[in-house]
Amino acid sequence: MNTALETECPSQHDDAIERRFHELAETWHDETGMLSSVSKILGHPAYQSIIELGHAHPDKVLTLILTELEQRPSMWFEALKSIANETPVETSERSDTKRVREAWLKWGREKHLIR
Repeated sequence: MNTALETECPSQHDDAIERRFHELAETWHDETGMLSSVSKILGHPAYQSIIELGHAHPDKVLTLILTELEQRPSMWFEALKSIANETPVETSERSDTKRVREAWLKWGREKHLIR
């Protein structure tokens, strides 16, 4: 059975994915902005839905997350790792969020997902 996203033409399909991503990202930011618990932030239903969307449409969602990471740094690293099924971050740098962000953005550019 086709979903509404699958039956649209490619540009409408991409637009629908992008709209859904932004809706989920805004919900996630709005509802977790004041939380200090990393497990609650990463376990939020909107964040988990972004990961699911990314598994279904990896290149599109990775591009959206990386673009978001460039513009508005946030805790995207677990979603990126889950969707990409890899991490460009050296073990020694994982506690430095600036270096983690830089590594993911470099990875995105090398994969031609962002400029």
